[in-house]
Amino acid sequence: MQDITPLIPKNKKQIETYGAGGFQISGEKFPTSIFLTTDNVTELNIPAIENFTEEVFSKIESEIASTEILLVGFGTKSEFLNSSVEKIIRAKKISIEYMNTGAACRTYNVLLSEGRNVSAILIAV
Repeated sequence: MQDITPLIPKNKKQIETYGAGGFQISGEKFPTSIFLTTDNVTELNIPAIENFTEEVFSKIESEIASTEILLVGFGTKSEFLNSSVEKIIRAKKISIEYMNTGAACRTYNVLLSEGRNVSAILIAV
């Protein structure tokens, strides 16, 4: 029998749980929406993706620089980033994928296990 459990390096930020208004990332709890890279977690304190403005983006812009794929976990209600923010991100040649927060959490961990340079905006559910 083959073990197919993804191997994620211990120094990378892995999503362990989500729900109840927050996340557990590599043993640390975050009671709010977050921006997650393979190396860092930033609390966003926004209730919905529509609140992810250019001002919020400017606070994480340096962290997103080396990202190839940005996952946007919009919560449970299908929403998209503000068009001006999306244009800025796409101009940096970053692919954006939208999905509910649960799917974004699972996809993030899979891409992380593949060694991809992934980041995620995750709205707490």
